Amino acid sequence: MFAIDLNHPDVVAIQKHAKLVRYKKGAIILRSFEETTNLHIVINGLVKAYSTNYRGEESISTIYGPDNIFPLAWIINRQHLPVDWAAMTDCEIALVPQTVFLKFMKNSPDVSYAIMQKILEQFTMFGAHIVNLEYKFARERLAYRLLMLAAKFGKRKGDQVTIPHISQQDLGATINISREVTNKEVARLERRGVITYASDGIVIHDMKRLHQEIGEDTIVPYLNDQVES
Repeated sequence: MFAIDLNHPDVVAIQKHAKLVRYKKGAIILRSFEETTNLHIVINGLVKAYSTNYRGEESISTIYGPDNIFPLAWIINRQHLPVDWAAMTDCEIALVPQTVFLKFMKNSPDVSYAIMQKILEQFTMFGAHIVNLEYKFARERLAYRLLMLAAKFGKRKGDQVTIPHISQQDLGATINISREVTNKEVARLERRGVITYASDGIVIHDMKRLHQEIGEDTIVPYLNDQVES
């Protein structure tokens, strides 16, 4: 995926105005109704954008990781989104004042182009999230979601790909299935030797077999060339 050049002079200038804030796992970072004056940039850790229905059930629309930015709709257009943002893991967030961000967006072609690339990247992954939910069976939804997470956050070591630990409650909330069903399907993949679900990460042992769950020809954005070594 696209990474912003942290050594670019304009980016260095922006960083001078940034404030680093640390959040513990589970902490609320931003509510949907809040009128923040800061662009949030994820430095490390995972952040979820989620909504809660009248039964108190969460639905996670997006998982943000390093280099992802939010809430752009509010910062640029002053438009609220119907989601809250919370820390899925311990994380660090750089807060950049809205005035500084908009100044460089308007005056720096390189910054504008970089932000446009990040927006398109996040839009592509959100589109994949919609495709994910169109699968009929829980096992297909889970397989597609794990492949998406591998493409976005995966670290390759040999034939294995490790993605950060995500609770089964949160994993199910990304694909609209219960924790109980998620647990059942995770256990099935573990019995087949496809994955290992552990407290320090989810290890995918066989990407090909996981891909077979949804069809080998199915396209998962960024999967083929974005799993880091």
